[in-house]
Amino acid sequence: MGATGIILAGGKSSRMGEDKGLVFLEGRPMVTHVIEQLKEVVDEVIVIANNTEYQQFGFPVYADLVLGKGPVGGIYTGLVYSKTELNLCISCDTPFVSAQFLKWLLSQANGSMVTLPRFNENVHQLIGVYKKSAIPVFKNNLNSGRLKLSKVNDEAGCAIVDAAKSGLLLSEKEFSNINRKSDLNKGYNDSNS
Repeated sequence: MGATGIILAGGKSSRMGEDKGLVFLEGRPMVTHVIEQLKEVVDEVIVIANNTEYQQFGFPVYADLVLGKGPVGGIYTGLVYSKTELNLCISCDTPFVSAQFLKWLLSQANGSMVTLPRFNENVHQLIGVYKKSAIPVFKNNLNSGRLKLSKVNDEAGCAIVDAAKSGLLLSEKEFSNINRKSDLNKGYNDSNS
């Protein structure tokens, strides 16, 4: 069964001060780190962004179908445009995620509409496997203005899988979000910051 990679790049990036996915990390835009790992695991990659600059990476870019609704709106948009039941959703600001981990996460998707990883007691809502059949749940919540992703995921029927039991050598860095300019310098070398 094929899978689509959905990169969520439509956020406001208010803490970064500029579009996060396009900020340079290790000499190239942050989103390219995510794309590189994702394309090893899925059949197609799509980007959900309201900024047409994302077209430079050569993948389909779709604007949010419902503007200003955060990750719930972004995931909903991705699921609508996806051609596959299985979808690996990931935010553009998690540049250290590995293809091996994403492959493992995809392999854990079972009967649940949403499969999310837990690592060191933290459940990561923005690295997950979402089934296209979850569209009605996301649509209902968008229509009702309920935008807390964890609640929508729970309502869709969410399985939590323990990444520490994956057999992979994972660290907290794998799940790190780069939200601020200061995060770019935490032991990561960046020529453009």
